[in-house]
Amino acid sequence: MTSWVPPPAVQVPDHQGLAITALVLSLCSILGLVPAVVAMVQSSMVNSRLRRGDVAGAQVASGRVRLWSLVAIAVSLLIYVIAYASESNA
Repeated sequence: MTSWVPPPAVQVPDHQGLAITALVLSLCSILGLVPAVVAMVQSSMVNSRLRRGDVAGAQVASGRVRLWSLVAIAVSLLIYVIAYASESNA
């Protein structure tokens, strides 16, 4: 049986909005989709770790969400720019 752990007083951002934005932007590119999915998984881990009382683990997961989301957005935007540039040259 698991014992109930009271919610921590610390608020850790889950960056779920950023992860969803990365996922939507990367739907057209498989290279951007992989880090976006990783960001979504890490985002759900933030809340589950907070529920268990693992504040340090939630903070680490929160940092990973931000990192992977920004990587996905950067890769997706780079692919869009390359695609646009190749279309305008043709």
